[in-house]
Amino acid sequence: MKSFLLPSLMLGLLLLLLGGCSLFSASEDDEARIIFGVSIDNVEIGDHATAVRGKLGEPDEIVLGDFAGKIFSYTQGKYNGIQMMIHDDDEKGVLFVSIDPPYSGTTREGIGIGTSRSEVLEKFGQPASSEKAGDAYFFDDVAFVIGYRDQAINTIMLRSTL
Repeated sequence: MKSFLLPSLMLGLLLLLLGGCSLFSASEDDEARIIFGVSIDNVEIGDHATAVRGKLGEPDEIVLGDFAGKIFSYTQGKYNGIQMMIHDDDEKGVLFVSIDPPYSGTTREGIGIGTSRSEVLEKFGQPASSEKAGDAYFFDDVAFVIGYRDQAINTIMLRSTL
């Protein structure tokens, strides 16, 4: 009986450790709220308003515009500092998502509001376009635009290039 108990205990311990590793990876992904060139808090360019509400909940403010759409603003809790423009046309959906202080999320690399421009360049390389106020990185259909104040990030925007 003892010879069966020890291998079972070892197997259980191994499974627990392996399970812990995968849980650790998942929590690392949860920490990466900005996915460079892809999404901010899982909101992607083209998402419909219902998808955004499913991901972030009801916005704290909705501003109707003269552009056939609306602006969702989140001003409390985990999503404080997120704004997005959503076109009324379901085929267009989210046109841009931006973050400003006090937003606290970061990329896997630790890039977020307050990060120095030199650290951004070190982690992401030279931007496709650069001006005094910010840098732009282009992907297939989206641009990732980073705005700076005093050489530190004060806004990040994910926007459509179409």
